[in-house]
Amino acid sequence: AYLVDYYVYPTRTFPEDSPPTHIGFSYLLPSTLQASVGMLTVPITSTKHRPI
Repeated sequence: AYLVDYYVYPTRTFPEDSPPTHIGFSYLLPSTLQASVGMLTVPITSTKHRPI
């Protein structure tokens, strides 16, 4: 299984001004990868364990 983390920069800031914010994560399971042809749609779970 893979854990994919998602980060974004705050609006109206330059990347050099502040680090990106962690907004959530997704799990990629082997069973999901076997059924794909290279493209997946997975839910992003927020850091408070709610869907985004």
